[in-house]
Amino acid sequence: MTKKNLDDSAQAVTEMMNNPKNYQAFMQDFLGNQRTNTAFNMDLFGNAHNQTLPEHCFLRLNSNDCSTLSQGYFIANGIKVNIDEISMKFLTILVNKHIIPLTEMLSLFNTNEQESINKLVWQLGELDIIEIIR
Repeated sequence: MTKKNLDDSAQAVTEMMNNPKNYQAFMQDFLGNQRTNTAFNMDLFGNAHNQTLPEHCFLRLNSNDCSTLSQGYFIANGIKVNIDEISMKFLTILVNKHIIPLTEMLSLFNTNEQESINKLVWQLGELDIIEIIR
């Protein structure tokens, strides 16, 4: 290989690395491969007759990186979830608190939003994006 070919190759690699789309694709792939070890909540999600959250439980996020929240999506344990405004508020609170009682989380939302939050907690718990601790 000539010096010109090496220079051209180095320039091409530099351009690829500096491309924001390539960086985003890399980060999504990287974050998608990161896992946090949590036990599946068999008592809660293994019971087909149960569709309600325990009254006194704590919520914790199963992710080491929350940098994608501001971009409208979240990646945890290999799952990418697009988030709406209420989910953004919920996840931002969880990121800042690290662990929070469900009752306290619900108190931060108005009455009309609380049912949506309960459903969101259930869905994110099933996907192992959040941990529901009794």
